[in-house]
Amino acid sequence: MAKKTEKSAGLCADIQRIFQDVAKENGFSLKLNSKSFSIYSEKWHSIEFLFQWQKDHFVGKFVSYNSKGEWKASQAIVSIWNYTNAIEFLNAFKILFDMPAKRKTK
Repeated sequence: MAKKTEKSAGLCADIQRIFQDVAKENGFSLKLNSKSFSIYSEKWHSIEFLFQWQKDHFVGKFVSYNSKGEWKASQAIVSIWNYTNAIEFLNAFKILFDMPAKRKTK
């Protein structure tokens, strides 16, 4: 049982590190806590996700804000079980990140 807990803790830290590295390279913002993190943009109005650790994987929720600036998380909409899931999510996030709301077209 202790071995499984150690493996899960290592996976949690490794996946957070993957998100950190990719965020730094691509201009995403990342807020890290021990068992959760958010990925979003500080530069413009864009999509935001909150990930929370659940025993052996991350659960991702879409975050939205009301007119008072208060945030609300949706139900879980994505799960990150392994490194491949993390990379797949980050690829999809990059596409959404590059299409921010209120952007100007040429």
